[in-house]
Amino acid sequence: MTTAKKANSFHLFSDEIVKKLREPIPEEAISELPGTSGKLSTIDSMYIIERLNNVFGMGRWSIEHETVTDNDTECIVCGYLSITEYGFKSMSQYGGSNKMMGSKRKNAGYAHKGAVTDLLSKLASLLEIGIDVFKGQQTHQNPAPPVKKLTAGEKKGLAERIKEVTLEAAKGDESICLNVLSTTTKGKFSTWNDIEKLNNEKRYGDLQIAMVTKIEEIIKNIPPPTTKQTDTKKEEDDLPF
Repeated sequence: MTTAKKANSFHLFSDEIVKKLREPIPEEAISELPGTSGKLSTIDSMYIIERLNNVFGMGRWSIEHETVTDNDTECIVCGYLSITEYGFKSMSQYGGSNKMMGSKRKNAGYAHKGAVTDLLSKLASLLEIGIDVFKGQQTHQNPAPPVKKLTAGEKKGLAERIKEVTLEAAKGDESICLNVLSTTTKGKFSTWNDIEKLNNEKRYGDLQIAMVTKIEEIIKNIPPPTTKQTDTKKEEDDLPF
């Protein structure tokens, strides 16, 4: 659970909490939304519950809802999300479920559960959980999280960030860092100077941030060196080289 911190001047929640809420949804949580001919995607509700639990804590958030419509063909509920610790109560949203499955009618409890699940997804979107999915940047057809677009200011110091994160993760062993760097980029970059040159190439902004992410992934699996390490774990990458 994220420790409560002072909210910033713009959000009710701290920057740390906002960042955790906005983190990309795992690829396996995204699937095609039924009845949309493959045009829309949906998020498995358990991943939304997990995100709320991880950020705010189990039992520290709740959904209040009431049934608005319950007839032979559909169930519609209306409700809101509340987080007591922060005095937060969201605006109301609606969730619905069709009671018909082809020519058969769903169980009443199943239909109501579907409506509440739909409501949960819509309420979570107000906290920007799954924001990339709702914006169409992460879909069941392309589930990988979108690569962040960098501003000019972010590009300026990224080469230094790449060096910093690799040295820190590898406990200062520069030979391991350069080995990982070369492996990650398929030999295209093998020295820090190679990376620093990218700062002057505007078109490499997305490439740089992809490199940071991939390098962090690889180095997480490298144990701290006790002796000179020559057999470094390598992973295949899909960077655009």
